[in-house]
Amino acid sequence: MDSVFFVLSKLLFFALSPMVWIGLFLILSFCIKDDKLSKKLRIIALLIFLFFSNSAIQSTFMRWWEINTPPADSLNQKYTYAVVLGGMADRDPHSGKLIIERSIDRIIQAIILYKAEKVDKIVITGGSGELLNQDKKESIELKKFCEQLGVSPNDIIIEAASRNTFENAKYTKNIIPYKEERILLITSAFHMRRSSAIFKKAGYNFDILSTDPIASRLRLDDYFLPKAKAIDNWIVLLKEVAGYLSYKLVGYL
Repeated sequence: MDSVFFVLSKLLFFALSPMVWIGLFLILSFCIKDDKLSKKLRIIALLIFLFFSNSAIQSTFMRWWEINTPPADSLNQKYTYAVVLGGMADRDPHSGKLIIERSIDRIIQAIILYKAEKVDKIVITGGSGELLNQDKKESIELKKFCEQLGVSPNDIIIEAASRNTFENAKYTKNIIPYKEERILLITSAFHMRRSSAIFKKAGYNFDILSTDPIASRLRLDDYFLPKAKAIDNWIVLLKEVAGYLSYKLVGYL
């Protein structure tokens, strides 16, 4: 069941991109011989582009969805375990360099807390979220990253089997006392709504720390100039909302 859900979710997420919708409408407009219908399809494609490339609209929706918390330096409690969810880095197969994604702030904040002695151990959960290349294990690469930044190898625990957020919670249970210890759950602000719901249903005792919020202060040009970044952020939001709803449907949260 879990494997079927994993594959179907990847296919669904691909279809949620506004660029896919724009491309389909444009392709149809050139394939259809009816000039009036063809023109309407191109207008629809343009309207979709203008809507999803508007940073003001995108930021409004993202601000509603994201769950933000006070910054890491405001934490007063000390935690034995900080559980950091994967989805932030990959290794370039050609150069061997670590490719950093926007969500790398998740692990950076964990390291900051570790060095401030507010966290004893960093738990990195995440194998590979790809349909193919399951041999790539993100948590293993991030362990090396943490070590390079001064975290003791003895204080890093990795879980490298999970492929999605549900499995993050499921497999991490096997390596930490998740009921006795109150852990700190660290993930991106856009991902925290789904993650906290999953970890709550899984029976964890935890507090949350949100990182790298996407919604930001708007500038004047954000209201009327199309931005590629807005489309990219919409893709993140649409995937996350779809993930939340699909997880709810199958009983994961």
